[in-house]
Amino acid sequence: PSGSFSQTINFPEEHNLKPMISTTIEGENEIIPYAISGVNTTDYTILFSRNTTEDYTLHTISTEQDIQRIS
Repeated sequence: PSGSFSQTINFPEEHNLKPMISTTIEGENEIIPYAISGVNTTDYTILFSRNTTEDYTLHTISTEQDIQRIS
C-alpha cells in the first residue's frame, strides 16, 4: 500500500520446499528500487528503497526445484 517501506506477500498455497521467485512490479508513475528478502515456504517480503507514494501491482512467479545431484 501507498506509504509502505515493506510488505509481506503470502503465497496462495504453501510450498513443500523454499521456492525460487521472480517478480515484476507495475505502477502508474515512478517505480522505486526494491529488493526481495526472507523467502520461505509461505511468504516473502518486498523492501522498497523509500516509502512508496502509490499502490503498486506486484506479479510473482514461484517455483520449487527438486534437489539436484551432480555425479
